[in-house]
Amino acid sequence: MPRLHALAGETTAPVALVTGQPGLGKTAFAVRAAREALGLLLHACGITGDAVPQDSERRADLFRTLAGDRRMLLLLDDAADEEQVRPLLPAADPP
Repeated sequence: MPRLHALAGETTAPVALVTGQPGLGKTAFAVRAAREALGLLLHACGITGDAVPQDSERRADLFRTLAGDRRMLLLLDDAADEEQVRPLLPAADPP
């Protein structure tokens, strides 16, 4: 995970590729990294320290609330269905 953290600090758009044989834990790794990425999104919105929830559901709730008050573009590539994206949709319609 340290190499993934280093990518997050770059000024250009980072790309990470996770490869390997079936059963090695690629999906578990990607899910864990995605939860950390939600923390990075919150930091980008100005939430820091103890104000960032530890629970991924609460992080998503907070992000939705913050996104409702901002204009932002969040590109999610290769989502399988609506349920994968719904947790990141703003809590309220923008004005």
